[in-house]
Amino acid sequence: MVVKVFVFKPTELLKSRYTRRTGSPGNYRYYYDDEPAARHYGSAAEAMRETAKQFVNKVPEPVKINAPIRARLNAAVQKATPGNYYDNIPLDEIDAALRSEGYLLIQEDNTEWSGFLMGDDSGTLFTLGDLNNHREVNGRETYAEVANSGLRMTWYKMSSGRYEIVKYVT
Repeated sequence: MVVKVFVFKPTELLKSRYTRRTGSPGNYRYYYDDEPAARHYGSAAEAMRETAKQFVNKVPEPVKINAPIRARLNAAVQKATPGNYYDNIPLDEIDAALRSEGYLLIQEDNTEWSGFLMGDDSGTLFTLGDLNNHREVNGRETYAEVANSGLRMTWYKMSSGRYEIVKYVT
């Protein structure tokens, strides 16, 4: 059965590693890579739903940490980055401290965090992942999310050019 699907920008869905596209503009077909027999989808929404479902079913289950572990993580972060004033945001040092305790910063798809921080005055809550609870999903390492904790970090660039950083594990 051949189904004419739709035309849209590839950046909307297909930069994902979970699907592949065949056909020509105006007659694309989308397939899930792990299926033994190629299956095509009738719409972008169906392809995205199926892709998300296949991905979510493979990601490790979230974990919870208790107060003593949270205190240990906070101590490691504060030891690695003493004080509150820095020439730049010490994210590498914070990540190394978390890794030494068996945790890391992850992004929305449960893979290792990569990105950049913007603004002179801002903050974020990073999701933590468990280094000892990981699984490969479509060629990428995914980590179990820590469901009840995260790294809260705020920064403010002072007139001197240095940053005031507040960081702690919630």
